[in-house]
Amino acid sequence: MPIRVGEMLLEPGARGEYLIPFGRRPDGSQSGVPLIGLAGAQPGPRLGIIAGIHGDEYEGPEAARALLAELDPAQVRGGIICAPVANVAAYEDFHPVGSSV
Repeated sequence: MPIRVGEMLLEPGARGEYLIPFGRRPDGSQSGVPLIGLAGAQPGPRLGIIAGIHGDEYEGPEAARALLAELDPAQVRGGIICAPVANVAAYEDFHPVGSSV
């Protein structure tokens, strides 16, 4: 069964990345919440993973990325949608709750 990640549609056995845009930085570059999706080759349950809520804790986002990089969609049942960095402002500023500005 396909999985929709933002505006991206992942067919069974595929993985992809998407950025949910929410604004622009002062330099004009796009800012948003990154998503990683993995659609298993076989139907099954879906798992949501959210990490990077506290901007000064990088272990969660790295663990989520490492897990998804290691998984083979052909061997997965169901799917995974992951937001490895949910609090982008805090992550970019290395601050627990958000921008210190």
